[in-house]
Amino acid sequence: MRANKMVAAIILVLSAWLALLPAHADDSLKRVIDQKTLTVGVALNPPWILKNADGKFAGYDVDLTSALASDLGVDLKLVEVPWNDLKARLLKGDFDLIAAGYASTPERAREVVFSNPTGTADIRMVASIASLGKRPGRALTAPGYKIAVLSNSTDEAAAKEAFP
Repeated sequence: MRANKMVAAIILVLSAWLALLPAHADDSLKRVIDQKTLTVGVALNPPWILKNADGKFAGYDVDLTSALASDLGVDLKLVEVPWNDLKARLLKGDFDLIAAGYASTPERAREVVFSNPTGTADIRMVASIASLGKRPGRALTAPGYKIAVLSNSTDEAAAKEAFP
């Protein structure tokens, strides 16, 4: 809860700061329109990005970026990359934006610009009752207990904070 309030405060401060800066235009939008293609980096992260049985992308971020490309009058090209490569490939210029449930964090905001939030998600831990027993708190702090998360994700940060 405290982390959510801190992130919200940082986003508010950054938004106010950006609003006070003089307008700075780059050629990103012009390039997308001239090339008639919006290239979007994605990593599988249901329900934001997933693949159907036929191998086609689906999910909330696919719908969102499809609508954006349609509004711009351009084609949509989705480029699947490993989760840990999203930011580096964006900064390298391999795609125009990221759409993968990529949460805004202070560390990430130092290098990339985030849109307003388009969705929210709770971070929850799921474990079998058999693995935790009658004293879940004790089991979770026992040596050797493993918690699996996506590396470099907000889930990893939440797990490290909750289970140091």
